[in-house]
Amino acid sequence: MAKDDRVREIRNAVESIIARLDSLLKSKLLTLMGQRSNLSQEAEHIEAAIQELQSSLENHGRSQLITKTPDLCRFVEICQ
Repeated sequence: MAKDDRVREIRNAVESIIARLDSLLKSKLLTLMGQRSNLSQEAEHIEAAIQELQSSLENHGRSQLITKTPDLCRFVEICQ
């Protein structure tokens, strides 16, 4: 009887540890998924900024680029 009680206690302790680890794993997974989503959005913004910058460099003359310098710098700042 005491042996059965001890086995039951150990089993309960192991199940409790597994439950805590499972909960921790789920929490970390949710955190990572959120971070991945944020990084994807940031990558999309950077790609859009790069395309806009490339378009400006290809489609504008030197004098137009000089007047657009503040806008171009803003795009560079986004990418940093």
